[in-house]
Amino acid sequence: MKKTQVLIISFVGFIIIFSFSMYFSRTAQRRIGVERNLQFKVASALEVYRNEYGDYPERIDIPIIPSSILNECEIVPDGNGIIVDTYLRPYVIVNSRDVYVIVSKGENGDFEYSENDGTGDDIYTPFSK
Repeated sequence: MKKTQVLIISFVGFIIIFSFSMYFSRTAQRRIGVERNLQFKVASALEVYRNEYGDYPERIDIPIIPSSILNECEIVPDGNGIIVDTYLRPYVIVNSRDVYVIVSKGENGDFEYSENDGTGDDIYTPFSK
């Protein structure tokens, strides 16, 4: 092969790899944006729940929030009435005295609450009480 052909093939390969990495990066950013938007809707539902029942629910991985509240906040639960993230996994709620945190366990489904980002693909959205 001539040196010119090798350079052209290398350049084309680089462009293809770069294009794929940019596509997957944009797709991941889009998913995070959709996830955050959904978490804000869940936070709105939790606020409505607190106003009606006097406190936040301890968990949201069970069908505890009435459908009227879910409809009001434009949340569509799964077939079992559970609020799920963009990976179709139930949300985790971490409830402390001053804040609650809505967590998507991410693509791998593992969850470990920490000040860092859990297992790396978890998406946290903290809300003040």
